Amino acid sequence: VRSNVLYIQTREDYPGPPAGIKAVPSSASSVVVSWLPPHKPNGIIRKYTIYCSSPGSGQPMPSEYEANPELLFYRITHLNHRQQYLIWAAAVTTAGRGNYSDKVTVEPAAKAPAKILSFGGTVTTP
Repeated sequence: VRSNVLYIQTREDYPGPPAGIKAVPSSASSVVVSWLPPHKPNGIIRKYTIYCSSPGSGQPMPSEYEANPELLFYRITHLNHRQQYLIWAAAVTTAGRGNYSDKVTVEPAAKAPAKILSFGGTVTTP
């Protein structure tokens, strides 16, 4: 007996947190943040939201930046030299924003460190 083929697709769910988040200074007023896709995307990642806050700055809410889902890095500019920042990220599907990544601490530096960094892809900075 032959039966018809039935294709079913489930709805997207909230994604897991981005993995392996890193942040490094790229100038006296900017940092580059990189991450890896969530281990459990639970759908198509539509964007990443990057959060940046500075403890003790008096700003109650973190700044938010939207990153293209194909890019796994983002350059945050207009930061204060020698001020520490907390950076974290979240992935977004049509279901909504997933859990936050780990938080990392970074401080913009006048001279970016001369070292090789692994971002899990190609990164170009001006």
